[in-house]
Amino acid sequence: MNVVGYNDLGTEMARAQWADIPSLRSDPRGAANAMPENIPAKLLMPDHEDESWLNFFLWWMPFSIMRQICDATNNHAKSIAWPRERRWKHLRIGEFMRWLGLWILMAVYPHMGERRNYWRGILQFQRYMSEKRFENILRAFTLPKYTTDEAGWGGPGRAHYKEKNFDKFWEVRKFTDLMKERFENAIKPGGWLCVDECMFSWLGRALDMPGWKVIKRKPHPFGLEAKATACTVTGILISWEFQEGKDPMGHFGYIEETNKSSAWLLRLTKPWHNKERRTVIGDAAFAQVRAAVALDRFAGLFFIGNVKTCHKYFPKRALKEETGPYVRNRLVCLTKKATVGTGEEAVDVFATGWRATGKMVVTYVHTAGTTVVGSDRVKRKYTQMNDGKIMTRTYHVKRPKLGSEYQKNMGAVDMHNYRRQSGKTLASLEKICITGNTKGPN
Repeated sequence: MNVVGYNDLGTEMARAQWADIPSLRSDPRGAANAMPENIPAKLLMPDHEDESWLNFFLWWMPFSIMRQICDATNNHAKSIAWPRERRWKHLRIGEFMRWLGLWILMAVYPHMGERRNYWRGILQFQRYMSEKRFENILRAFTLPKYTTDEAGWGGPGRAHYKEKNFDKFWEVRKFTDLMKERFENAIKPGGWLCVDECMFSWLGRALDMPGWKVIKRKPHPFGLEAKATACTVTGILISWEFQEGKDPMGHFGYIEETNKSSAWLLRLTKPWHNKERRTVIGDAAFAQVRAAVALDRFAGLFFIGNVKTCHKYFPKRALKEETGPYVRNRLVCLTKKATVGTGEEAVDVFATGWRATGKMVVTYVHTAGTTVVGSDRVKRKYTQMNDGKIMTRTYHVKRPKLGSEYQKNMGAVDMHNYRRQSGKTLASLEKICITGNTKGPN
């Protein structure tokens, strides 16, 4: 396969002509024998049916990683001036696992007071570890780090950080690299991959949090942004990439061949390139014609995305103007097709506009899916009556199958964020692990 550059791909897309097609009744994945429901997810843990919950935890966070954390923590403890009555005791893996377990218990049984109350209340944490020992480990806790002569130092942006002689992610990069590799190899994902944004909340403790930014539209707007991939079949997060800023990320992979948004998709799906032809689901931050073409050419992956703002080379205005008027209990959509490139490099890209309401046309760019009738979009309309009561009416809108497929699979990363930050069955894992309570920083 010849790898075209950014400008070459842009020229090919500019030359592509969009033409109306009556409907898309045959899924391109069928001809490629790549229907996503035929690609099952599989946990790669041997004999996992008979394993304990502890061994499931160790599959994602093995002893090898915990040993490096213990070594780093013990080395850091040597630099701390401990009081005579609280001298440091060498930390071993078993004790470290017990320490982690206490954090998990705090999330399962959230306490509205200070962390010390876990040792004074009915939970009686002193049965597992003394409060002083717990706080000693917390004070000494540190993660393994790359040295400047190791290849992993600076990550993909090493050239930029080398000029500055400082990697702003140096405290966490080695650990996150180890965990990312583990997550990518823990399971074989199913036929759908969801790519979306994550926010790791800033709680006011670390003023020099690397990658700190504000995204007002997020439920937790302050923190570190990451792009993440999840297997939608299992709901498991399988890869991620922290957003390190424009300058260092200018050295990351695939940018020269595509553009920033398309390069995100290619990097986040790299472990599954040119294997089983999975389908990538992307929201408006990733959905564009260039991304659909790049995933097909470079990765052998299909794409379905909801186009909003990234509509260069995409016939968004034509779809909004030409899609028919809304008709109750009838599917109203319009599909156009363009072929980008020639010969073996040719990629068929589809643009579909679906009339969701009288005023709204939802637009999709895709290389997979059909426009036959899918599951209905269910909406509720609320009306206040003269007596003050609220009357609720439910109505259904016919939706194309590709829209149903997108809607079903686009929330996998969001669900991970919800469980981590706002889950009802657990206290916010981010808050409890930093502060020891559910109110926020002390």
